Amino acid sequence: MSQNIFLKGIAASPGVAIGQAFVCTLQTIVPTRRELPPTQLEAEVSRLYEALKTTEGQLAHLRKKLPADEHGLILEAHSLMLEDPLFVDAAVNTIREEAVNAEWAVFEVTQALLSRFDTMQNAYIRERRADVKWVSDRVQKNLDGQVFDEEEDTFTVPENSVVVADELPVAKAVFLANEKNALAFVTQGGGQTSHTSIVARAKQLPAVVGIPTLLQRIKPGDCLIVDGGLGEVCIQPDEAALVQAKLKQQQWHAQQIQAQHRAHAPAVSLDGHRVSLWGNMEFVEEVDTLLQMGAEGVGLFRTEFLLVGRDNPCSEEEQFWAYRRVLEAMQGRLVTLRTFDLGGDKLSGDSLEKFLGEPLEKEANPALGLRAIRLCLSHRELFRAQLRAALRASAYGNLQIMFPLISHMSEFYEAKRELEECRSSLSLQGIAVAKNIPVGIMVETPAAAWIADRLALEADFFSIGTNDLIQYTLAIDRQNSQVAYLYHPLHLSVLRSLRHVINAARNANIPLSVCGEIAGTPKYIAMLLGLGIRSLSMAAIQLGKAKESVQNTSLAQTQRMMETVLEKSSTEEIDAFIEAQTNAMYAHLKP
Repeated sequence: MSQNIFLKGIAASPGVAIGQAFVCTLQTIVPTRRELPPTQLEAEVSRLYEALKTTEGQLAHLRKKLPADEHGLILEAHSLMLEDPLFVDAAVNTIREEAVNAEWAVFEVTQALLSRFDTMQNAYIRERRADVKWVSDRVQKNLDGQVFDEEEDTFTVPENSVVVADELPVAKAVFLANEKNALAFVTQGGGQTSHTSIVARAKQLPAVVGIPTLLQRIKPGDCLIVDGGLGEVCIQPDEAALVQAKLKQQQWHAQQIQAQHRAHAPAVSLDGHRVSLWGNMEFVEEVDTLLQMGAEGVGLFRTEFLLVGRDNPCSEEEQFWAYRRVLEAMQGRLVTLRTFDLGGDKLSGDSLEKFLGEPLEKEANPALGLRAIRLCLSHRELFRAQLRAALRASAYGNLQIMFPLISHMSEFYEAKRELEECRSSLSLQGIAVAKNIPVGIMVETPAAAWIADRLALEADFFSIGTNDLIQYTLAIDRQNSQVAYLYHPLHLSVLRSLRHVINAARNANIPLSVCGEIAGTPKYIAMLLGLGIRSLSMAAIQLGKAKESVQNTSLAQTQRMMETVLEKSSTEEIDAFIEAQTNAMYAHLKP
């Protein structure tokens, strides 16, 4: 008998799926600890190296099995772990110092690494633990002499399956996402930045993650409704719940079809004004989805995600190939590469020290400390490697470069000087670089906003990063649940700052876009258009709804709306007024 048991998790990828639970379990390998005589230790180290070499060969084989639209970068990162001193040298030292077998050494080192991952504050890094465990288990199997079985990672699933797991390492997530029978992902672990979530969004599969006690509640074959938008899973739904879910599923599919139909139509307002819609991206694998959803270019390529989750620098060559792939895939569309925004909540503490190879002073407030352009200018080799890689890649597409967290004119001058020195160096080496590469800044500090008229004389373009601009303007840590309720895009100070930056860009005749989270939300789109913004950049999944919003908006009406808004004082009053205006504006649109 149906019970309609609802489990709440994290909404990782929108959409609705109805199917049977296919429970995917990962074998946990716990080897036996054996003490060895000193005469056998070097042979044991050699056996470990042989297992690492075998594992690398297997990963190379799996990379070749990936579909054409997956470039294998995510599996290449696993190969790097097989050379990482934190893993390899630690295991070798454990064999020699504790006189134990290689299996136990790998297990002991892995457990220590997993414990460190669990305590990391950065969610993206913390969620890489599944990948560490997966690589470690592969090494263990090779030490044990188990025959490589690619079906373990590339297996097929039954029709109409909802994949249920504790957590999915990236290889399984990628292969399962390309299985036509896999309708959705549901996991006990993970968050919005886990590989399961990223792959699900890229493949437009519904996903709910982070459900405590999931595997205790769901049995193989259970009928499940997965609502990725609400972050909810219904177990053994009754007929009424199934009917409602099917209706919502049909509505969602209809909206997606409409979005696909609109994807390559221009975003033109009711009164004939053209608005550019761009995509934000973090991973090379997201390019295909951006193109499918009609992105006119990449408004924000967050390059720091090439670095998180690793303890060694990403080489110039690795970066060059990543940037080149994006530029080539975008087929001449403009790509805005933001230089590393490291520090703060991106990569901090011990991880940042390991990455940079030197100790850093502990910061009481990392968000206001050594991050973004400040960190790059204090670690020039890191910065130069990225700039050289970007300049080399510019020959393969349409590139512009953007510096984050600028707050002083001198920072912008210095960053541009480094870029020009890298360009000169490459020219002397005979390496091709695009002739015209626009160089701009991300306006995300009040300092930059209020000297925007001066910065506009030096910058080729502006992009407003509203996430940080709001945070810094209102002196609110948006990650702090105690004050998050005060974080509001419609505070008058934020609106005035936006207007000042818009006027500065207009007077200097330079392009301006908005790439923060509000750029993809209909209510805020109307507000931004009313202030004078004509270019917006957002996540791929938001592009369809944003285009629909623009096509049903009168810019003249939004301008009148914002003239009234800027005469008001309280955030609550402004919010209520814009809410009423936009509800009336979009009343005929489906939710």
